[in-house]
Amino acid sequence: MVDSPLPSDLEQLFQAAVDGSITSEGHRRLENILSTSAQARARYLTFIDNEVALENLHGIKEFETPEDLIQRLEQISSCQRRRTAVSWGIACVSVAVLALAILLGPWSQNPPVESIPLPMSAGAMAQTGEESAARLTQAAGAHLFGMLLPPVGTELAVRKEYTLVRGAIEITFNNGAVALMEAPSVFVVESPERLVLKTGNCSVHAPDGAEGFEVITPQSRVVDIGTRFSVNVNEMGVSEVHVIEGAAEVYSLKESQKLNLLAQGEARQLADHNEIRQIPFNQRKYRATLPDRVIRYEATPDPEHPGFVKELLNVTVQRGETPVTYQASDLIGIRVTEFVAEGDPSCVAWRGDFPDDPTDALRNLL
Repeated sequence: MVDSPLPSDLEQLFQAAVDGSITSEGHRRLENILSTSAQARARYLTFIDNEVALENLHGIKEFETPEDLIQRLEQISSCQRRRTAVSWGIACVSVAVLALAILLGPWSQNPPVESIPLPMSAGAMAQTGEESAARLTQAAGAHLFGMLLPPVGTELAVRKEYTLVRGAIEITFNNGAVALMEAPSVFVVESPERLVLKTGNCSVHAPDGAEGFEVITPQSRVVDIGTRFSVNVNEMGVSEVHVIEGAAEVYSLKESQKLNLLAQGEARQLADHNEIRQIPFNQRKYRATLPDRVIRYEATPDPEHPGFVKELLNVTVQRGETPVTYQASDLIGIRVTEFVAEGDPSCVAWRGDFPDDPTDALRNLL
């Protein structure tokens, strides 16, 4: 069977899936395209392969000589030109190196022979399991390991382990409690009144009616009694609790009757040896909201340089659940006095007009 012509915005859909800005409708379109077109799947795998190559190049800390920069720019150019299909084995390695996160959801129930099985999205998992206890209400640059981040508003699966490898998300539980998770973190939505935090950072707001909400860590059980608090679990399982507002009960899991009542401005640390230790309070541990995320901008085109813009008109950011647009005249301007790329070969500053071929221009400086 011959594939239908591919949509003109296919690569924009790929990019939106990568950076987490894909809409619910875009998510459905992309899954439908990939489930029915072998050509689209090949393009998707090539796109991921190129993204991985660029991610790897960005890992360089510094360039010792101009020759190093030229070599890196040539590698990037090669990656951008490559458009041949890659094997699934290469794609698996690519996803492992990229560490996380850009796999798309389920294929159709009766895929063609050449189709590639991919993991379910988090939303699909919730729909196939038990009734959800919480839903995703906000996201900022977030990626989940091994699955595509579901659209905002999607219910999350109960007792499913999620690994947030990039960005931050907000989860609203059915009892009204709100948990803001920051990467890297591993967590489980256990019930409408309980979150299991295996590692990472979590900020909780339990409004009236959500009293009794619990956060379980490897060493502790934190019970809300009308508060805002943060919980941090490091890679060794050591837990910290900081109470920002109200109060919370903190129990050691290994000594279930050992209770500490924490009031506003207090903090405790729980380690493997059952000790509940007082530590300095740090309000910065709590994050009240997700950072603003730029979702679009408008600018006038540059007639002398097709594909470039000449003047910024406005910028729209996602603040909470509401898009906010700022006119260019309302923005605070800056003047760049010094620029350091910090080893990122895609960041090249140039005095005057940027050359058509920076690689050749750099080579001429040698």
